[in-house]
Amino acid sequence: MAPDGFFEILSVVMVFHQMFEGVALGTRLAGSGVAAPATPAAAAPDSEPDPDAAAAPPDAAGGLPTWKKVVMAAAFGLVTPAGMAIGLAIQRNFNGNDRSTLLVTGTLDAVSSGILAWVGIVEMLAHDYLSDTGDMATGRTPGFVLGIGPLVLGMVLMSLLGKWA
Repeated sequence: MAPDGFFEILSVVMVFHQMFEGVALGTRLAGSGVAAPATPAAAAPDSEPDPDAAAAPPDAAGGLPTWKKVVMAAAFGLVTPAGMAIGLAIQRNFNGNDRSTLLVTGTLDAVSSGILAWVGIVEMLAHDYLSDTGDMATGRTPGFVLGIGPLVLGMVLMSLLGKWA
């Protein structure tokens, strides 16, 4: 919901935001359930390799089955357009200055931002950069710098989009 003058700007911001969010979610879903390569040092020198371990599907590593990935991607692709359609449908009857509207909007914004901050910082960034199994924590310094640079750039760009809209 936006005043008349901001509808075009908000539409452009939403398209860019959803595009980058979709790329991030797709990357996360594609990488979920991919087993990490076994390190040779982990196996005992006198033991034989386990033939069942090599034949196990990626989902056995604790990841998501393919059908769940498809459902999550489809839900992402449907929820935002549905929300935008609802917003367009009620735009004419919407009073953004009503006290109850402001309370509901403020509460939902606060809850959403808290969930987003938690998932982004604790579930995603902490896993990638701090845990022993994270992609960035096990790499060397150039890979870490190449990974953190686009992350910070993305944060800055999203902040600018938020400020602009």
